[in-house]
Amino acid sequence: IKLVELKIDDGAWMPAKIVEGLDSPHTWKLWSYEWRGAEPGEHTLVSRAIDARGKVQPAPDDPLINQYYLATMGARVATRQMVSTAGLRGF
Repeated sequence: IKLVELKIDDGAWMPAKIVEGLDSPHTWKLWSYEWRGAEPGEHTLVSRAIDARGKVQPAPDDPLINQYYLATMGARVATRQMVSTAGLRGF
């Protein structure tokens, strides 16, 4: 993983900070984003990873992703919403 980006509601993709850690190809990459000026209420946050070749992680609503999960798990991918009354740190 070279980059992690975050989108809040229908806003633009913004870079998140990748937290230093193991640099193995098959390990989790922790990331953080300091959300300044967050308004109280319900918000949708979506993250995506980009690898060193520029390949972007597919969105949960991508038809190929949904076909895979329906075939292997019998369920659809769901998005979740987060209620925030303050800034988001370490998400």
